[in-house]
Amino acid sequence: MSMKKYLGLSIIFAVVIILSGCGKTNSITNEVNEAEVNQENTVGSNKVEAKVLGSCVFAAEGACVDYIGPSWTEASIKLQCAGEKLVFSKERCGYSKIGGCRMAKGTGYDLVTWTYKSVKGQADEVTARMMKGTCESTGVGEWIAP
Repeated sequence: MSMKKYLGLSIIFAVVIILSGCGKTNSITNEVNEAEVNQENTVGSNKVEAKVLGSCVFAAEGACVDYIGPSWTEASIKLQCAGEKLVFSKERCGYSKIGGCRMAKGTGYDLVTWTYKSVKGQADEVTARMMKGTCESTGVGEWIAP
């Protein structure tokens, strides 16, 4: 498996593993209101300046991946989105009030996985702490707070 395929799938699987065992919650469309859609995702107080070359939405698990590294191509992003419940888009992922995990920064295959669904029965802040811990435990992840 290539490095870029591994990186993309590993962060999606981390999100799926955490959220799948925690019960069902609202869909992405229910989690993101109209005002939030027009906001941009941020890295701390800094905007994610990188151009989004495409994204992959995994609505069933409440996640969306922005592919921002310059080595990504539309074809390689579509390959990442080849799964049954994954949808390719040329647009940036919507605003996340929970946060996201930036992986492979500076490698050319940078990506950010945004989380939209809270763990059942938990506040967004608790879900954010769980996702941040998972992101940073990889040693190559950087948590992006909303």
